[in-house]
Amino acid sequence: MAIINERLQLRHLFCEMRDGCPKAEDILHVLRDRVALLPGARDRNGRAVIIFPARENTTPINSDHIRNILIYLHAVTADDYKDRGFTIIIDMRKGTTWNNVKPILKCIQEHFPAEVHAVLIIKPEKFWEKHKTSVSSGKYKFDIQMISVEGLTRYVDSSQLTRDLGGSLFYDHDEWLETRLELERLIWQTIDVMHNFENFREEMKNGEMPIDVATAERATAAHVLLKKKILGAPIERIQYDVERVQQRISGCTDGTPDDNYNSSNGLLTTNPDLAAALPHLASLVNSLRTSKDEIFVQWETRRQKLDHCYQLKLFEQDADKMFDWIRSHYSLSVQRLLEIGDSEQSTSTLLTEHLDFIAAANNTEVNVSHVTTVAKRLREIGNYGKVQIENVAMHLDEEWRRFKQINEQRSRLLDLALSFHRKSHIYLSNMPSWLHNITLDNGRRMGQYSGDELEAAIAEHERFGEMILQTYAEAVGDGRSLTQILKTLASDAVGQNNAYKHVVDLIQQITRAHKELHSQWQAKKLRLHSRLALIAFETDTHRVLQWLEEHGDAYLNKNTAIGECDVQQMSVVVEELRRRIEAFSVRVEARRDLLNKSVLFHTHYSEIMEWYGRMEVKSSQYDFVSTNVQEGERRKEEWMIESDATAQAYATTIGEGNQLIKALEQQAKMMNIDNHEIVAVIERLINDIEQRHAKLADRWPHQRRSLQLGVKFAAFVKDCKQIIQQLKNWREDMVALVKSNNFAERAEHILPYQDDNTTQVKNAVTGIKNNAAELLQALRDNESTLVNTEGILATDVIITSLQQLTDCQREVMQVAQETHHRIEQCMQFNRARAMAAVAIQKMQYEETKLLHMNTIPTSLEEALAAQAAHKQFQHAIESISRTTSAFLNKTDQLISNGGVDVRLVDDLNEEVLNRWRRLVGVTEERNKLIKAGVVCYKTLHQGVMPILDQLEKEYSMSSKDWCQIRNGEDAKDRAHHMSSLLSKHMEYKERFLKGCSYGQKTSEMFLKYIRRCEASAEHIRLHETRLLALKENLRKRQMKILDLWMRKKQQLDRCHEACLLEATAIENAEWIAVEGETFLKQCLERQLNLANRENLEAYMDEYITFKAEAKQKRLKVRMMLELAEKFLSVLDHHCDAIERKMFDVRSSYEHFSMRLADYENLLSGALGRKLDVNKAKDEFSLDRKSDSNIEAKIEVERLANEEKRKMREPMMELIKSEKDYIEDLHKCIKYYLNAYRAANDSLPLAIRGKEKEIFSNIEQLYKFHNEVFLPELIKHENDPEDVGYCFIFSVEMLNALYTEYCVNKEQNNYIIALPEAMQFFSEIRETSGLEHSQDLSSLVIKPVQRITRYRLMLEQLLKNCKHNEAYDVVVSVPRRANDLMHLGNFENYKKLGVLGDFVMQESFLVWDPKAYFKKGRERQVFLFELCVVFAKKTELSSRAIKYTYKTHLMASLAEVNVCEHVEGDASKFALRQGNEPNTEMRTELKAASEQCKVHWVKKIRELMQGLMTANFDMRQVSARNSSVTTTTSVSDRTSKDSDSLPTSNEDRNSLRSCTSSSSNHNLEV
Repeated sequence: MAIINERLQLRHLFCEMRDGCPKAEDILHVLRDRVALLPGARDRNGRAVIIFPARENTTPINSDHIRNILIYLHAVTADDYKDRGFTIIIDMRKGTTWNNVKPILKCIQEHFPAEVHAVLIIKPEKFWEKHKTSVSSGKYKFDIQMISVEGLTRYVDSSQLTRDLGGSLFYDHDEWLETRLELERLIWQTIDVMHNFENFREEMKNGEMPIDVATAERATAAHVLLKKKILGAPIERIQYDVERVQQRISGCTDGTPDDNYNSSNGLLTTNPDLAAALPHLASLVNSLRTSKDEIFVQWETRRQKLDHCYQLKLFEQDADKMFDWIRSHYSLSVQRLLEIGDSEQSTSTLLTEHLDFIAAANNTEVNVSHVTTVAKRLREIGNYGKVQIENVAMHLDEEWRRFKQINEQRSRLLDLALSFHRKSHIYLSNMPSWLHNITLDNGRRMGQYSGDELEAAIAEHERFGEMILQTYAEAVGDGRSLTQILKTLASDAVGQNNAYKHVVDLIQQITRAHKELHSQWQAKKLRLHSRLALIAFETDTHRVLQWLEEHGDAYLNKNTAIGECDVQQMSVVVEELRRRIEAFSVRVEARRDLLNKSVLFHTHYSEIMEWYGRMEVKSSQYDFVSTNVQEGERRKEEWMIESDATAQAYATTIGEGNQLIKALEQQAKMMNIDNHEIVAVIERLINDIEQRHAKLADRWPHQRRSLQLGVKFAAFVKDCKQIIQQLKNWREDMVALVKSNNFAERAEHILPYQDDNTTQVKNAVTGIKNNAAELLQALRDNESTLVNTEGILATDVIITSLQQLTDCQREVMQVAQETHHRIEQCMQFNRARAMAAVAIQKMQYEETKLLHMNTIPTSLEEALAAQAAHKQFQHAIESISRTTSAFLNKTDQLISNGGVDVRLVDDLNEEVLNRWRRLVGVTEERNKLIKAGVVCYKTLHQGVMPILDQLEKEYSMSSKDWCQIRNGEDAKDRAHHMSSLLSKHMEYKERFLKGCSYGQKTSEMFLKYIRRCEASAEHIRLHETRLLALKENLRKRQMKILDLWMRKKQQLDRCHEACLLEATAIENAEWIAVEGETFLKQCLERQLNLANRENLEAYMDEYITFKAEAKQKRLKVRMMLELAEKFLSVLDHHCDAIERKMFDVRSSYEHFSMRLADYENLLSGALGRKLDVNKAKDEFSLDRKSDSNIEAKIEVERLANEEKRKMREPMMELIKSEKDYIEDLHKCIKYYLNAYRAANDSLPLAIRGKEKEIFSNIEQLYKFHNEVFLPELIKHENDPEDVGYCFIFSVEMLNALYTEYCVNKEQNNYIIALPEAMQFFSEIRETSGLEHSQDLSSLVIKPVQRITRYRLMLEQLLKNCKHNEAYDVVVSVPRRANDLMHLGNFENYKKLGVLGDFVMQESFLVWDPKAYFKKGRERQVFLFELCVVFAKKTELSSRAIKYTYKTHLMASLAEVNVCEHVEGDASKFALRQGNEPNTEMRTELKAASEQCKVHWVKKIRELMQGLMTANFDMRQVSARNSSVTTTTSVSDRTSKDSDSLPTSNEDRNSLRSCTSSSSNHNLEV
């Protein structure tokens, strides 16, 4: 028991070390940096001492490194010292600052897992550092002491201080570190070996038995290989390494003179922390050896089982072969059973063939006997399948018996048929000659025969008749027997059998012939007998008459006289003679009787006296009792017989004596003699007999009681032994019953018998104890003391037997109580299993029902009807949720009560939960399908399609003059109206594109769930084709409407420009007519020649001001005319009106400008200034090209062009690079792919059959980009801001094509690097005249580079646009491909159960819940729709990795709570199962960046919201530790994929819902 406990503790230790114990190699760089030391020192109170040595580098140490090394040093400290606490010394000399010490103290306070008694800080050399340390040391929970090096000895003895702290303790950190590494390497190596042993043990324990001979041979071979693996365990090498490490730690190896010695006293000092690991090392090695021995025993057991299995499967194979042979030949025999032939010759042929068949079958009997012998041998050796073997053997014997029986029946049938045909042939062939013999007259009449001749003829006739009758009887008898057998074998179909009909016909023919023959024979017999009777009568009459004449008459004539005698005289003589004879006889008889009585009495007297003597000798034997009941009964029976015989002999002898005395008295009277002396002698003898008999009779009561007690004693001993043996047998039966394979299934049937047996045992033991008490009392009351044959007192034997019985009863009743408890537990488990079966049956029924409902709706009405039906179904399965919860409560109670196999209960729970998760998953999938269908049909048929119809109808109308709609309004109002129409038109485009995008998304979502639907492939393909056609129709209509929209926009732009030009012309004309003419009129009315100079100067200033305004107006007019000139370059119905307006404005302005120039000339002349009239006129000329504000205008135009360039250049670059990319794909296909296909058998073996691996789906990529994507990009050449819709509408194809290509490229890229491949494709390049930059490796990498470049292009193109979703699309494609490549390296993840669709993956630092050491481990985390899986990354090579399921699997995201913020690190978050805020159940994850963390938290919450749709209170069902509450109703919220799609509001399905709520409710055109 102690060994088992030790192994369990070691196994628990292994699990802790593997899952949470830090390793030196994990923080090797920190340990080598001497951040902290554990030299094995102890303070004066026996506490372990950790030293932080002084550091010349002033850079603060990373807090994670401090935390990790503190946890590690605590872990490697001897367990005996951990509970005492720690003393920590921090050396602040050599320039160590407070910034270095502060993180150490913080980590000690926050992360050190043990009590810190004191932190001793060696005072720094700088005053300011001392001051900061003193001021800041009061805020920690442990005592901090500023101390000098010399003051350390107050807390730690100098022998426990290292030399750099003024002590004498020798400490070599490098040696310590190497020792720790070696020690941990050994421990982990041992753990790995132990883990392998456990894997071997589990493999043998859980290994399935082979199903046939081939698998049995493979299993045996694999088992032999397993033995080699076990033998290959390096235990001896580990033992050697352990001894070497022990010597190294103990200081017994060679080293420096100071190694492991205290230099002050020269004594050997062993590091106690290292030495504490030595017992564990020894235990590890011992445990390894024990495990190896045990696993060898298990290996041998399984080897025997596999050997038995191989023999069993070989036996079954041989038996199957024999079954096949017997059945095929049995069928043949049955088919030919009734073939008996129609003649003697044919029957003889069939019989010969049948005998040959039987001879061949007898040869096969050897094989059957061999199989039966093998079965017997397998049963004798105790093969585990002996019941099956016995059944197969019995079945084989039965089949062989039936086969032999049918052959024997056919043999008898053919023998009988042959006999019948032979005898019928004899009868029928002889019948004419027999009939001729009967009717033959022999040439004379019957009256001429004599009597002797008649008698001879009659005898001959009788023999002839008997011969005929025997022949007839044999033939007909064989025929009837044959027909009876045929009836029995052929049953109802006998009438259809030709052989039967032929036999019946022959029998009838023989019978008819025999009737005729018999009638003739009978007639001749009657004639012969009649003639013989007549002759006999005549002879007898003649003889009677002859006697009478010769004798009768002569006798009567001769005898005629009579005679006479004296009768009285003769009677007297006779009477006297009789009387005398009688008297003599009486006397003789009396004498004989007396002598007989005397002889008899004296003989019996001698015998009885001798008998009394023997009885006296035998009386001493009755004090001994036997333990054998039969012997006691025999002695008692003998005593009763002896006593009865004695009493009977006594009475007989006394009676004989009295009769003898009476006879003597009669003799004396009869013969008159005196015989008193003789009488006295007889009386004395009688008195002797009476005395001896009385003495013997006095002993009889004591002897009877002794014999009775002896019988009771023997019966008690026998009963006691029997009950003890029965108790032991019952105990063995109970133990065997509990260990039996079907114990759990039979528990409920066994319990009544178990209770009845318990009651019977109690009653039997009570009865035997009562009998013992009575027997003891009787023995104590008996006069003599009874002993057994060994001389032991009977009372002692009884007491000893009672004690044995009591002990045995106590042990057995304890076992019975445990068995009863186990039975009750099994019954409860069976009830739980029955509940599980009911729940699973309900789930299967509901799942089948759901699968029958799993049709795909083809319209909104069908989708809504399916949604209503699905809601009813969701309500229906709430009862299953309650049943499942009740079942889990039952199993929880079973586990809490104990006594059951937790593994079995967990397996049962897991089975039910798996079925439940399956049902919930199918229900959720159905719910998602219906929701997606409703949203899709509402979006398309109620939202998108009607608007498309309306837009297509409106946009398809003939063009019209939009500006003439409000012809009565002024130009400004019409321009404003046109601007409003343009704004609405642009808004409609955006809403239309968003609506189409939304429609594509909803249909894609619906299509996704259609493909995942568990319906027939044909049904799915039908609806998939229908929905793809719907999507294609939507895309085509979208393209068509975009063209129509562009045409209408051009019309609106023309009308808007026309209105603007007209309004501008009117505005300019009004300014000239009003302000210009008013100013000129005012100026021309002035008398310039009469005005003084001051007024003239004022007039000039006023003119200059107006002139500047006129120049500005000139610019507007000229710009208007330039715009009009461009506008008029395209002819339409606006041209004439615009041309007239422009001419009027130009004419009026030129006239006005000339007059204004004339006024300036007059004013300048009045002032006496010289003015160039032509120059003045040119300043106002509309044809003048120079402008004083040209720089500002150029700058404005430059900025406008720059803005356009920023939008145009990326777009043109995108289109150009797309064309180049398509050209590269075309070259790859044209030159390399076609050449590869054309090579056929001339391909190198290394790349033969590798087209998919080398080129992947590059043809599909080329077709998509050339035929679909590039045309779409070209359509948006003038609208770069909308190019994002190209990516959004093509997201499905981009995702599918590039994910497949990238994954294939990553997995198979090595192929084109093979020498044979490089040579082959290089020859193609040279033959095709391609450049080195266009080799295969450069071309096949283009798609990977292209999908990455899209992101860079869209960053510039879409940074000022709203459609950032396109950017997310192109970013998600390579990320998705990368995630799928990582998922492909995840081994056996599909075996983990229901996971849902894969979402994404990332590498995290993970802190497991309840870890003993809080140390994060790098884990690859895979997010699925239903759960989060943690895996361990293993690098197989520089480019190959794999992931293995390692630590934890969230049962369902619906049960997970996300803790977004974890104190101390912005890139951390946590996942917790259950609703309780329990940190022990929390798994912490640290992402590479905060952005990554936010992305994961957002995605997990989205999935959680999706799973809330129909989880049916999964927390109750799957979380055992949480309390059971009332099952919540099925939520009607949408799933993850459909959650973002509008469902509740009809307006959300229209295009209007895709824009702001303030949009108009109708599309105005």
